[in-house]
Formats: sequence, structure tokens, C-alpha cells
Amino acid sequence: MQGWIATCQLGPGLELEDEAAGEPSLPPSGASAQPESYGDEETEPELLATAELLSSLEELELSNRRLAGENAKLQRSVETADEGAARLGEELASLRKQLRSSQQALQFAKAVDEELEDMKSLAKSLEEKNRSLVAQARQTEKEQQQLVAEVETLQEENGKLLAERDGVKKRSEELAMEKEALRRTNRTENLTEALEEYRATIQELKQKISHLEEQLSQSREGPEGFQDGTQGIAGGWMKLHPQSLCLEIEAIQQITGQEKSSELLGSLEEENPWLLGERDHQRASQKGMRPPDTQPQRCGPPSSHRASCGPTAFSWASAAAENQLGTIPHSCGCPDT
Repeated sequence: MQGWIATCQLGPGLELEDEAAGEPSLPPSGASAQPESYGDEETEPELLATAELLSSLEELELSNRRLAGENAKLQRSVETADEGAARLGEELASLRKQLRSSQQALQFAKAVDEELEDMKSLAKSLEEKNRSLVAQARQTEKEQQQLVAEVETLQEENGKLLAERDGVKKRSEELAMEKEALRRTNRTENLTEALEEYRATIQELKQKISHLEEQLSQSREGPEGFQDGTQGIAGGWMKLHPQSLCLEIEAIQQITGQEKSSELLGSLEEENPWLLGERDHQRASQKGMRPPDTQPQRCGPPSSHRASCGPTAFSWASAAAENQLGTIPHSCGCPDT
């Protein structure tokens, strides 16, 4: 554009120079007057051409001036256009910078948007987890309440069972005491029955002894062997039963008390004075002391044990076995069978 403007500025001058070079130089006015004086017919066309050339020259000058003004205007417009182009370049650079920054901001916004979407999805998943945890917490709370109720019921049942256990324990203690009392009562009754049997046996023995004494008094003149045999039989009965009686009386002392048994033993000793010696003999034998002149007597074989010891000894042994008192040794010293 600047080249065209320069061409336009130089173009009118070049045209004028070309026209001036192509046209012949005009003679001076004095010289032109001379041909007119020589002949008017030859100079008139030349004058007309010169006038035309002058008018065209004036027109060219006017156009040149106009073109120069237009050229100046165009230069000013070019300068303003250059300034606008520079401003536009600066604005374009700033716009490019803004575009780059906006692109970066857009990319950042896209990244933030993606992160926001991720955060939204994460928030949704966390909300779902929170809902599930809340549901689990409610379920756990319900289960805890149920467990607390079960614990309370179990504690109540445990208290009832403890009370029942205490009651059963007290009842068992009472039953044990009743059992012990019944056992003692039963043992006392058995011992009382045995004592009654012994009393009846003693009465029978007394009757037999009195009968034997009568027979002895009637047969004093008889053989001495019969008298010795009779005395041996009486002595055997005398030594057999008092020891068993003493043992049973001492057992009664351990159960029923000392006063009642002492009264019973005293009454028996008054009726039979020989019981005192037999009791001392029995106590010495229980302590492992044997009187010097005393030898244990054997009843003989087991078949004759009941016959020699008497029915009362076996009744007392059976009663003692039933009450778990053990077997009482017989007065004869024979082993129990």
C-alpha cells in the first residue's frame, strides 16, 4: 500500500516530465510575434495547440495539487492505520494472552468440574455408607436393648434361683437335722427295745438260777460232777450276758445322756451286783488291759455261737448293724460271723 502511495505521489511529476520532453520548446513571445508578422496562416494552429497545452498543464497542476493533498491525506490515514494496526496488534497479543489464560482457566474449570463430579460421587457413596451405618446403629441399639432386657430377666431368674437354692439348702439342713434326730430316736428306740429284751432275759435267768439253786439244794447229796457242771453253766450265763448289757448301756449313755443311762445302770447293779465287776472288766479289755486271772472264753464253732451267746446278743448285733454302729463284740470273746 505504501508503494502504491509513493507511485501516486511520483506519478504526476513523471507524466509532466514526459510531456515536456515530447513537446517542442516554445519560442519566446518576441520570436512568436515574428512569424505572425511573416504569415498569420502558419502560426494560428500552433497557437491553438499551445493554448491547449497550457490549459492541460494548468489542469495537470491542479490535479497534481489535488493528488498531493490526497497523498497527504492518505499518508495521514496510513499513519493512523499503522497506529491502529499497532494498537490492534497489542490488543491481539493481549487477547491472545487472555485467550491462553481463559483456556487455562477453562482447563482448570474442567479439572475442577471433574473433581467436583468425583466429589459428588464420593459424597453419594459416603451418604449411602452413612445411611447403612445409621441403620446398623439402630439395629445395634435395638439388639442392645434386647440384651439389656434379657440380662435383667436373667438377673431376676438368677435371684429367684439363688433364693430357691437358699431355701433348698435350708430345707436340706432341716431334713438332715430331722434325719439325724430320727436316727437318734430310732437308735434310742432300738436300744430301749434291746434293754427291755435284756431285762426280760435277766428275769428269765434269775428264774433259771433260782430254779437251779432249788435243784442244787435238793440234790446236795448227789455226785460232785453234777454240781460242778451246774455251777459251770450258771457261771457261763453269769459271764455271758452282763458284758453285752454293759456295752449296750454305755451306747445308751452316748445317745440319750448320762443321767438316764446312769439311773438305768444303777438300777441294774442294784438288782445284779456282779454287773459292776463285769463293767470294769469290759472297760479294761477295751483299753487293751487284760485282768491277770481272766482268760477269754470261746463259744465254739459259729454254729454254736447263737446257742452259747443267747438270743439277745444277736438281736442287739442286728439292731446295731441296721443303725451303722458296727458290730459289738460278744462277752465270750469269739469273733462275729
